[in-house]
Amino acid sequence: MLNFSFYELFFYFIIYAFLGWSLEVLFHIYTMKKFINRGFLYGPICPIYGISAVVMIVTLTPFKNNIVYLFIGGFVVSSALEFITGYLMEKFFDTRWWDYSEDKYNLMGYISLKFSIAWGALSVLFIREIQPLAEKMVERLPRDPGIIIMYVLMILVLLDVVFTVNKLVVFSKWFRELQRISKELKENLENLKDHTLDRARKLKLEASNVSLMENYEKLSGNIKRRYRYLIKAYPRVTSSRFGELLEEVKEKISETLSR
Repeated sequence: MLNFSFYELFFYFIIYAFLGWSLEVLFHIYTMKKFINRGFLYGPICPIYGISAVVMIVTLTPFKNNIVYLFIGGFVVSSALEFITGYLMEKFFDTRWWDYSEDKYNLMGYISLKFSIAWGALSVLFIREIQPLAEKMVERLPRDPGIIIMYVLMILVLLDVVFTVNKLVVFSKWFRELQRISKELKENLENLKDHTLDRARKLKLEASNVSLMENYEKLSGNIKRRYRYLIKAYPRVTSSRFGELLEEVKEKISETLSR
């Protein structure tokens, strides 16, 4: 394993996170004929690409002259990172942002054989052809201004991560609240079917339903406005916990986008 400084690895992360974001955007411009920000963060970077690139650089560079080892290493590293990222995202935020369950060969829907093979092949090109160009770019950057740029970018990325994580936490929190309201509405409706209820109790339940529906519409409206870009970027997002509620919000957003 070769030695890399933090300075070098950080700039490699930024370069590939930006390139990954650019590729995602260009792909969707080509396939969907419109600009879609495919990053989780606000800024123009996809951290998963930057992190994957850095891990590959550190682990696979010693094997740059062996194409077989590079392919196997790229296959394993990319698959492991995609699986871990997908699992943790679902674990902490109750949502699955991509799902390969429909692919013939997949592992729990987090990774797909065909994509892992593609990443294995790309890792050979990456280590042997692309990374040397990135190394030259970083080497040519004057060290003193480079350090200043590194710290500025580091602060911006950290702030972006904090804001994004907070937004995803609120996203999950709002869906839990929608779930609670939906459950209470169903219970009230079941209780209203009870013919033994007195008029006062029925009026109370009906008033409660009106209030709950107002809160439900307000919350779903907030989610639609605030998280529209995420649903737009990841239309296949699913949730084992919020299934029907998430699909309802996605449908509302789709209707808005189609107008």
